[in-house]
Amino acid sequence: MPVRQQIDTMKPLFLASGQQNYSSSAFYPSAARMATLRWDNELAAIAAANVRRCQYGHDKCRNTPQYSNAGQNIANLAFQNTNYVDSDVIRDFINDWYSEYAVANPALMASYPKGYTGPAIGHFTQIVSDRCTAVGCAMVRYVDGDGWTNQNLVCNYAITQITSQPIYVAGSACSQCATGCNPKYPGLCNPEEKIFPKP
Repeated sequence: MPVRQQIDTMKPLFLASGQQNYSSSAFYPSAARMATLRWDNELAAIAAANVRRCQYGHDKCRNTPQYSNAGQNIANLAFQNTNYVDSDVIRDFINDWYSEYAVANPALMASYPKGYTGPAIGHFTQIVSDRCTAVGCAMVRYVDGDGWTNQNLVCNYAITQITSQPIYVAGSACSQCATGCNPKYPGLCNPEEKIFPKP
């Protein structure tokens, strides 16, 4: 599965650097201390256990000793008489999650709402959490009882959204990163930055 090769696309650099708009003329503020994601084999193994069930859905058992408030994004594609390239499917799933930026706004990012009932924003807010330091994903392809080919992707994250807390702290990009900016991905903290995924 080519899931790990696409991990660099998971952290939205436009948002981290204040270049992502949420309306035709307004932009999200940049993130003061956006973590660089790293791959976590344990989170990936738990995601693999989910997809091996060949049933689309969130699981309830994804926390680990290190990540006691793990988050999760899931996606599914069902098709017949077509063949999709795995890397294209993964890219499209991630783009779909991220596209929720268009219905979120800075107020929702400043304090994640309790009992939110508006348009879906949870996939987007999950991947732009400044406390999310690790991710592990898995994908499976299978044919269901009705003859449809399904691809399920599950990504588990170091932390989930916490009600009434910010998704990320706004400020000049990298301004609160003690170790400076990521040399490869400006706007994100250096990969050596110690950010603890705790509520």
